[in-house]
Amino acid sequence: MIAKVSQFFARRSAAISRPRTTCCCRGGALSDELDFNAEEFLKLPLKERVKLCRALGERANTLAAKASPKYRVYYAEIAKQWLILADEMEQSAHKPGKD
Repeated sequence: MIAKVSQFFARRSAAISRPRTTCCCRGGALSDELDFNAEEFLKLPLKERVKLCRALGERANTLAAKASPKYRVYYAEIAKQWLILADEMEQSAHKPGKD
């Protein structure tokens, strides 16, 4: 699921040629247009990646609440996956040698 989300952001960013500005999360992992840059994301400290995953999960939950019934379940699933990823990364932080 995460790979599908990343592919979506990659395709979307290739289609937009105007300059981007970073709205949150240092390192430019997320721009105003919701472009997801995996290279920049992986450069962030673990704590920042967890924070970003949670923010993306919350954003997807917001979209789910506002979406038509046809799309609601998909946004909710995307949100669930971002939040699961954040939890997994947070748990790995407590294991030596994991990141």
